[in-house]
Amino acid sequence: MPTISNCEFYCLSFNNEKKKKSMENRFKNLDIQCKFYHGIKHTDKRLKYAKNNLNIRQWSMTYGHLDIIHDFYYYSNNEYAVICEDDIVIHKDFRQIFDKVIMDLKILDLDILLLGYIVPYNIDDRDIISNYPLKHKIIILNSIFNYHNYPEYLSGSHMYVITKKFAKSLLDKYYNKFAGFDNNGFIVDKTIITPFNISNADFHDIKIIKKCKINNREFHPTIA
Repeated sequence: MPTISNCEFYCLSFNNEKKKKSMENRFKNLDIQCKFYHGIKHTDKRLKYAKNNLNIRQWSMTYGHLDIIHDFYYYSNNEYAVICEDDIVIHKDFRQIFDKVIMDLKILDLDILLLGYIVPYNIDDRDIISNYPLKHKIIILNSIFNYHNYPEYLSGSHMYVITKKFAKSLLDKYYNKFAGFDNNGFIVDKTIITPFNISNADFHDIKIIKKCKINNREFHPTIA
């Protein structure tokens, strides 16, 4: 049975010791061992076609995630990995919640599940749910969660769990490639990946759990 004990945990924290220390303490309080990755430098050869500082920063984060996925696939014996960034708050009952989530992920035969996101509305509201359709209309026996698809345009990674099989699929598709365009805006090589050929179809599941208030405005985060 998959549980938190046979999942690998990773955190991407780029050049921010304060955030890294905060995340280390959060995982320590949950009694979870987590590996930390600093991401890739802006001089990395994979970024040589990125056109500007914003583009470089975005792709640096993207390749940081891909490098973590690479490490998980080739150097971990576990079948699942949880990957997060360094600016999230982890639910105080994460250990108890996560064991149930990972069981549901296996029952639903999902490749990847977004565990952390925050939106300024309740996706169960009738006028919103069309953007977040239920992934599975059949309710899992004894499950306390609903599982939803997310919209085509959604940014940010926050925290997600991924299977080893799907990790291999992502690496085959994206890992050994360059990011961006040449200076004229043209793709100069078939090994280049751009925002237009990384699809949300590869990252397609979301789960919302409970709401909170920030500055008197109601938000609806996930378990991360």
